[in-house]
Amino acid sequence: MLHFELQVYGNKAVANELRTAAAGMQRRVTNATYDWAMSRVVAQLVGMSYPPKRPGQKHVRTFRLKSGWSATVKGKGVTISNRMPYAGYVMGDARGQRQAWMHRGRWPLTKAIIDKERPRLKKGIEDEVGRAFPTLRRTW
Repeated sequence: MLHFELQVYGNKAVANELRTAAAGMQRRVTNATYDWAMSRVVAQLVGMSYPPKRPGQKHVRTFRLKSGWSATVKGKGVTISNRMPYAGYVMGDARGQRQAWMHRGRWPLTKAIIDKERPRLKKGIEDEVGRAFPTLRRTW
């Protein structure tokens, strides 16, 4: 007959570590999201080149669209926005719609830029979760 005994030690320490990590997780994820928004999305939007002028274009460019981009923390999330009221007509709304006909195909959609960078956001959040649990390891 085979007989064995299993004793588990340290479960209170693990529970305490989990509680501590969970308490700060929302802040860590929000900070990681803000860092991603500024370094990956807003940096691209601010640094993008304007398309060439249309033939016969009379509009004088002010380049305010480029400088109007920002990311702000709102509650538990981050909002990427442009303070210029016409930004949605030039680069589309949050759903990638409402871009004016004269800008389609010439200006990128903001949503497309954000969607292209989402895998980096996922990786950044995964890294934050890993840093929140630095002592997790297998001991068997």
